[in-house]
Amino acid sequence: MVKFDIEMTKKYGPVHGVYFGRQPLMTIYDTSILKQIMIKEAHLFPNHFNTGLFPPFLDNFLFLLKDEHWKHVRSVFSPIFSSGKMRKMTGKINKCCKTLCKNLKVQADMKRTFDLERIYDAFTMDMIASVGFGVSIDSHNDPNNLFVRMARKLIVNKLTLGLVLKFVAPWLLKPLTRLGVPLFEDDYIHFFTDVIKRTIKQKDDDTADGPQKDLDLLQMLIDAQRASANDENLKRNNDNKNNKDDDDDDDDNNADYKPKNDMSWNDSSAHPKGLSDEDLLAQSLQFFLVGFETVSAALSYLCYNLACHQEHQERLFNEVVQIIGNEDPTYDSIKQLTYLDMCLNETLRMFPFATRADRVASQDVTINGLFIPKGMVVGIPINLLHSDPDYWHEPHVFNPERQGHHYNWKVNTVDPMRFIPFGAGPRNCVGMRLAKWEIRWPLSTSSENSGLVFLKKPT
Repeated sequence: MVKFDIEMTKKYGPVHGVYFGRQPLMTIYDTSILKQIMIKEAHLFPNHFNTGLFPPFLDNFLFLLKDEHWKHVRSVFSPIFSSGKMRKMTGKINKCCKTLCKNLKVQADMKRTFDLERIYDAFTMDMIASVGFGVSIDSHNDPNNLFVRMARKLIVNKLTLGLVLKFVAPWLLKPLTRLGVPLFEDDYIHFFTDVIKRTIKQKDDDTADGPQKDLDLLQMLIDAQRASANDENLKRNNDNKNNKDDDDDDDDNNADYKPKNDMSWNDSSAHPKGLSDEDLLAQSLQFFLVGFETVSAALSYLCYNLACHQEHQERLFNEVVQIIGNEDPTYDSIKQLTYLDMCLNETLRMFPFATRADRVASQDVTINGLFIPKGMVVGIPINLLHSDPDYWHEPHVFNPERQGHHYNWKVNTVDPMRFIPFGAGPRNCVGMRLAKWEIRWPLSTSSENSGLVFLKKPT
């Protein structure tokens, strides 16, 4: 896809069209236009394009929701990822990091090569199960655990009859569904639905015994689901005013830019209820599905870069030892690891979570002289934006220094659209902050068990 984008841009210019099946798609590489589409005029491009790759019961993923439904769920979902809420997840994350270090040490003591990606896959699954559902597992040493097996079925999107029909004969889906023909695998949906219901009951019993010290995503979603709009908005406003720990003090891409009708993106007054049962289930599953792939891949790429560049690994290790020492990392201590942040951002520049993003025009609109008709899908080539040699010197070289504030060309202030690993504008990644902290946390675990000391340059 990246090679294709490069060739198309060179041949046809920064704006060109292609087809995705029968759907026309306009790829735009001009960042001045992209800024209008994603930020300034975001209300004219409010939705993502649904490719139809997900089974219908996952259409309630926040990423796929549209218009007012998306605004409502996003307004309920966003406060869950505040810094104050994340501080309450510290105990769960540290527990998973200690399990990771033990597993790494076992592998290292064998003094042989091993697949680091599999270790990080297991760690990411453990952490998301704990932070997301309050479930404690060790998927590396217990791969046959039912939760682990069902989670992997959720992650691996198999080709099914339903997916084939969505592309070749979508008109057959409804009549076949009425006839009871199985079109999608749904055993893992039933499993997680049952897990969530049982967890809710358990949390009700625990709440009766007193407040919880450590929060998880499901508990916060349950709280949001049960809140009325007035109580929810009042509580959120009070939290924003009185609790400084909940301030969104970092990691907000394009924080200086806001869409024109700003209030319409945050106003949930038209929705008198919290989340529906379907929304709660969908967001829980999306958290698992999206969180697993992104965090595990980013950790693997970051460690690969550090393994190939020992000088950066050594500098990062020294920073961790100096600031964290042998203590358990905390939200606030990790914030001080500036070089770790530089290494992570450089890795996300080289290997972004998604090579492309998109928006769909809700009406005919002309931006910077470019006419975009209603219903047109706008393709955003993220990887191409991150690797253009005209803006990034030696883009395929791992150079964390270029992400520092002292660098002579500051991409975040000169042209923020050149670095958008989490997207930009109102429809950027809602879990952006948590994803970055989940990646930083295991690499902040210092002492003799640190995963960094085990990295060897690939041969």
